[in-house]
Amino acid sequence: MPKKKKKTMAVHEIVLEKFYQKLLKTKAVPKCTDRKHEAKMEFVTPNTIRNVNKLLRSCFNQAMRWDLIEKNPAKECCVYGPSGILDAL
Repeated sequence: MPKKKKKTMAVHEIVLEKFYQKLLKTKAVPKCTDRKHEAKMEFVTPNTIRNVNKLLRSCFNQAMRWDLIEKNPAKECCVYGPSGILDAL
């Protein structure tokens, strides 16, 4: 009996880039233990998005090992600040 081909999933970098840009416009959840935090942070920070990217990169690496995807889209993503590309320069 011939082996059945596995379907691979397609996730593109542009989808993650748009997701990260949407996160930058999302209001942050204040820490319940830090009263000063409410006044400091209004939106999710680029550092938080980098942490999300690390987690997704790890998940996609595992999906590659399981042959669910061919390449890791989170590996190529860039995380910019609210002003966009200017933060990268």
